Amino acid sequence: MSDKADLKTFKFEESSFRVASVSDRFTAFIIDCTLLWIVVLCTMNDAVMAGDANAIADALSAPSAFHYSVYALIQVCIICIFGRSAGKCAVYLVPINIRTGQQTSALEYLLLRTPAWLIFGNFLIFDDFLDGWPVWINCLMIVFGANSRGIHDFIAGTVIVDLPPDSKEGGSEKQQGDTPPHQPDTAGKQA
Repeated sequence: MSDKADLKTFKFEESSFRVASVSDRFTAFIIDCTLLWIVVLCTMNDAVMAGDANAIADALSAPSAFHYSVYALIQVCIICIFGRSAGKCAVYLVPINIRTGQQTSALEYLLLRTPAWLIFGNFLIFDDFLDGWPVWINCLMIVFGANSRGIHDFIAGTVIVDLPPDSKEGGSEKQQGDTPPHQPDTAGKQA
């Protein structure tokens, strides 16, 4: 992914990228939600220490603006460092620009993809937004649409792909079975 793609000739359908599975995307979403719940629990020391189950349940079902702010700060830091959310880092998924084949920059991720995801893909924040229809339409697009792209992916011009095996140590198990092990370049070397 480090080589510059030719803007005129890059075609995602002809590339070697493998679109992330719906289950991997769902797993990344669950990890991001879990991170929010960890933030909530870490900022509720009094209720947690007292064992107030009702206060904990209320906070987990409706996090406050403070919780979302702390969570957003953590995610922004992770996106600025890695170019993707904590969930995508954990599952080895990468958002790429569908027109260039390059990984989206942190700025593109934060300014295009994240606001669109907050509106069209986040059950936690906008469940009541138009009775939740944008969220459900977005989910259906990811499950049944071409390249598993949601509304937020179309707005940002991204597609979520599996991180290539040579970009991480050892690759994931599913990729190790699909690709031959790396062979050192021995051309021109004598024993």
